[in-house]
Amino acid sequence: MPSSATPPTAALTVDSGAIYDAPIEIGHTALVRAAAFREGYLPSPIATHSYIFPADVLTQPTDPPGWPTTWGTHRIDILGYRAGEPVAADYAMDPEIVNDPAYANQMLDALAALPSVSLVMDMADLDIYFEDPQARGPAAERPVSVEWIYPGAPDRDMQIDAGVRIQGGAGRWEYMPKHSFRLFFHNAYGAGKLAHPVFDNSPVQLFDTLILRAGVDRSYAGHPGAVDAPRDHHEATYTRDEWARASQIAMSGAGSHGAFVHLYLNGLYWGLYNLVERPDGSFMTSYFDGAKTDWFTASHGGAGDGPIDRFNVLLQLAQQGGLQDPDAYATMCEFIDPAQFSDYIILNWYAGNRDWPENNWYANVRNPAGQVRFFEWDAEDTWHPGTPNGAEIHLGGAGFEGAPFPNVIKLVFDALMQNEEFRLLFADRLYRQLANGGALSDAQAEARWQEINAPVERAIVAESARWGDVRYDAPITPQDWRAARDAVLAQMAGNGAALLAQARAAGYYPALDPPTFNPAPDQPPTMGGSPGYAFDGQQVLTFDAAAGTIYYTLDGTDPRQANRGAPAESAQVYAQPLTVDRTTIVKARLFDPATGLWSALAEAMYYPADSTSAVRITEIMYNPLGGDAYEFVEIQNVGERPVDLSNAYFEGIDFRFAPYTVLPPGAYKTIVADFRKFRERYPEAEIDGVYGRKLSNRGETLTLRDVQGVVLAAVTYGVDQGWPLSANGLGDSLVWTGQGDPNQAHNWRASGQINGSPGKEE
Repeated sequence: MPSSATPPTAALTVDSGAIYDAPIEIGHTALVRAAAFREGYLPSPIATHSYIFPADVLTQPTDPPGWPTTWGTHRIDILGYRAGEPVAADYAMDPEIVNDPAYANQMLDALAALPSVSLVMDMADLDIYFEDPQARGPAAERPVSVEWIYPGAPDRDMQIDAGVRIQGGAGRWEYMPKHSFRLFFHNAYGAGKLAHPVFDNSPVQLFDTLILRAGVDRSYAGHPGAVDAPRDHHEATYTRDEWARASQIAMSGAGSHGAFVHLYLNGLYWGLYNLVERPDGSFMTSYFDGAKTDWFTASHGGAGDGPIDRFNVLLQLAQQGGLQDPDAYATMCEFIDPAQFSDYIILNWYAGNRDWPENNWYANVRNPAGQVRFFEWDAEDTWHPGTPNGAEIHLGGAGFEGAPFPNVIKLVFDALMQNEEFRLLFADRLYRQLANGGALSDAQAEARWQEINAPVERAIVAESARWGDVRYDAPITPQDWRAARDAVLAQMAGNGAALLAQARAAGYYPALDPPTFNPAPDQPPTMGGSPGYAFDGQQVLTFDAAAGTIYYTLDGTDPRQANRGAPAESAQVYAQPLTVDRTTIVKARLFDPATGLWSALAEAMYYPADSTSAVRITEIMYNPLGGDAYEFVEIQNVGERPVDLSNAYFEGIDFRFAPYTVLPPGAYKTIVADFRKFRERYPEAEIDGVYGRKLSNRGETLTLRDVQGVVLAAVTYGVDQGWPLSANGLGDSLVWTGQGDPNQAHNWRASGQINGSPGKEE
């Protein structure tokens, strides 16, 4: 029983709509909703399908039938608007753009340049948008149909029923007509979660919630700014926030993913939106495992779900200070990941984020013993015009009056900076991210910016026609967008060097420059690994530095001894060129014996061009004596190069490796089902993590994937058809022979000793 093509006005019932008795011809944009009814039975769920005709979008009218002629009333006096006055409606596509010879031929291509998301809901439920966008919480949630429409790939199209609310802070005001949305997927609407590959660069395909970001302040319909400091919306790119979140992923391996879409609201084109993950407890469960109830989330808006204890302890330790003491610093590091926190600070300084850190932050911690991690959010107020580079070092003040938390980030950073080890770690992270192909080196930062902006460039024509005339008589054009994009790109050139100079002047970076390597690494580092350089045969390596002594190591350890500031026992003084003929991780620092100062750490991996890296699952204890608590899985790097396992994850069991995890050649890692039981049975074995979801005693597939979802190792083990029988409950483990296809039973044997030999060669 389909509805008409006009916006929905009421729930579909047996008495509404038309009876389906023949095929329906659809020649224009239409919203079709259908349900089946039979006497004595409950009605079927409503099926919804949007038919969007791009040619119709181009003539989207000023006063579409069935839509309100005004959007509520203004609540405050601001910028010529008066409280109580009606808010003007805005629906039309601007003919100045649509019919402009420079853009007319691009319009249809623009609408097909991105996936589309279609929201269909009863018009009465759009009161949350047109009458009360300030409303929050469950009472402001409305049922909605959500569809993904992929031009040229209809097999990816999908539809799900969900809930929707208006999202955000300043973007809710009536004088900002383009609002953001938050989608909720839960059992009240049918499916408990959205199951869809929303983000091509993420392994996660199950979602509780997603945000449709309108661009808010940095959009064509954004905040007008103060009367004495009006905002120039011609500077909008829509991509600053997406670049910041993508950069955090590149730096630290985890962050909120995003994608750009065209949004349709009840069949009308509503513009360009950034669809993103919300970094809350559900997000953390997806990327770091555990149950949602294990996670506590805090943000600039206040405390979320979960026990707040560990977050409060972090604040208390920061307030107490005294982190000059190594033991106090070690305790602090149980509650904060110092490397991830450093990267987070560096990224916001690099982009010159001015609406931070008192505002726009998320933090998560896993109970009972996790470290707090901070995540990028709403980084629009970055890359400011008129400055030669984007970098700006600041940490703000005490915080906004009445804010639920103090300026947490400044509080924690200032406390950590009391400790010499953190100060040098922070310098190491600055050099790592800004130099030698790091995530914020010129080449990497610029390439990421260009990649993110490429699909938006085609789509921006449609956004310009939809919202480009809201603030100005002459609309903002795609050419304005390109100028804004290129202005940011120009600021990125030399921005890393500019930030290092600012950090040095502020006392956050040593006066000594790290040694430089010759030949310099020419491959960017993986998140947990080093920048690389491939050679044939053997390689002669030299170091250059200013006055001082160069200490280096060839075993992957730090040349400086932690907590003492003296050279490490394995460190050597550089006196002559080195020759390497195998995979070698070189780490070096410059030391000034007169002042006792060390430079930041320089590191690189030199390896034969024909060498390989390879991970294998080498031992599986799936049905141990004494029960499932004694299970374990062992992996080994059987290649010649280190393998970056940062945020690599298993399928078959629930486990994800920590950021900055590297597996050297020949080394093992063992993950276990129960820490206490495993330690009782194997008192000397290393434990590299505890997994959830026990191994199947009937056989199953175990897959290890890297952070991008690429398979590193996989095996489908069994209990018969040639698989060792004694591994099934008789005390032995499965051990890979070291040769052949791991999925073939004859390439596995029973362990040579009862209970196996986790973490070492049999």
